Amino acid sequence: MIDKKAKLDGKAPKLVKREYVGRAQKDANVPSAHKVPAYFKRYRAGSQDLGSTPAQFSQEYSAAIRFTPLHYEAGSRIQ
Repeated sequence: MIDKKAKLDGKAPKLVKREYVGRAQKDANVPSAHKVPAYFKRYRAGSQDLGSTPAQFSQEYSAAIRFTPLHYEAGSRIQ
C-alpha cells in the first residue's frame, strides 16, 4: 500500500510505503458486486469505461476477499 502524505509544510507530498501482514480468505457469502450499491457505485465509472455491463463486471470481479491484518510494519519513504 502506498500513501500520499498531506502537504503540511508547503513542500510536495511524500510517498510512504506501508506493509500490512495478515490472512486473506475468499468469502463465498458476499453477493455479486453489482448487487452491493456502495461497492458498485465506487467502480461504476471504471466498469463503464471498459464497456462492461453490471453483470459482466460481477463476473470479472466475482471473488470477495476478506483481509484480516495480523500486524503492521512501519513504512519507508519512497524517493
